[in-house]
Formats: sequence, C-alpha cells, structure tokens
Amino acid sequence: MIEAPTTALYLSLFAVTTYTGVSAYMRLISNYSGVMAAVVTTSRKLVTIALSFLFFPKGANWWHVMSGIVVLMGFIFNDVARRVERRQMKALLKNALEQN
Repeated sequence: MIEAPTTALYLSLFAVTTYTGVSAYMRLISNYSGVMAAVVTTSRKLVTIALSFLFFPKGANWWHVMSGIVVLMGFIFNDVARRVERRQMKALLKNALEQN
C-alpha cells in the first residue's frame, strides 16, 4: 500500500461509500419496507439512465419513452392493486367481526 498511495485512497473511498450506501439502504428497509427500498433503488437506476441520455450523446427514440411509460404504469398498477386489496381485506375483516 505504501508504494501506491492513490490505491489506498481509492480503496478507502470505496469502503466509505459502500458502507454509507448499505447503511442508508438498511435504514430505508427498517423505517419503511423492503418493497419501498426496491422502488427507491429502481427509481435511482431510472434517474441514472435518464441522466446518461442527457449528458452523453446517444440516440434516444420513442421506444425508450414508451418503455419508460410502461415501467411507470407498472408501478401505478401495482400501487392501485395493493390499495384495492387492502380495502377488500378491511371490508372482509369488518364483515367477519360484525357477524360474531
């Protein structure tokens, strides 16, 4: 390590950023849920891809836009389905409690 001080610096920076990222991810899971953590990490990846299209010249076409819309619709449908299911479960529980 003494022969290559920049390598030690890069290794230290890698360790610190990795620790920070893992700690933030675990805190996200403990404070919210694993699903929310997955949504956040997926959103981060989408933002990274969008920024790469903005900063680096590449050919973007309508298929990229359409695929982004499909992914967004998937998130929306998943959220709506979860809310409907939760509402139905509450109604079933309420009916079961009223019958007893």
